[in-house]
Amino acid sequence: MSVSLLTGKVKFTVGAAQQLLMPGKKVVYANVTGSLKVEDIADTESIKNRREGLYEYRNMRVEEVAEDLNRNFDVQVKVEGPVKDCLFYGRIKPGESPDKFLHKLGRIVNADIIKQNNIYIIKGGGCN
Repeated sequence: MSVSLLTGKVKFTVGAAQQLLMPGKKVVYANVTGSLKVEDIADTESIKNRREGLYEYRNMRVEEVAEDLNRNFDVQVKVEGPVKDCLFYGRIKPGESPDKFLHKLGRIVNADIIKQNNIYIIKGGGCN
């Protein structure tokens, strides 16, 4: 789990471990070890954009894009087959539906987008 901070200050506490988080930093918590680690935020602009509803994916594996959609939108997305390792570059614009975005993704990576029982399946295809 990680928490990123753009403004203000936050004290992050888990059990006996504590970290004071300052702007431009993120804390990463490893559940297995219980450790906290503070790191610089690599791309603060991307985080600011997400707060405004703009999600950008730059050369991310399709499987990672699906995981991000599952976390940040009220959708379930699964990836089947070799398309999971295809690299994707694209964005979800503010107000754009996940459905529209997924069909755009499917065209780019040459995959089918199938919706079954409110679950999107990215299937087949191959990297172009």
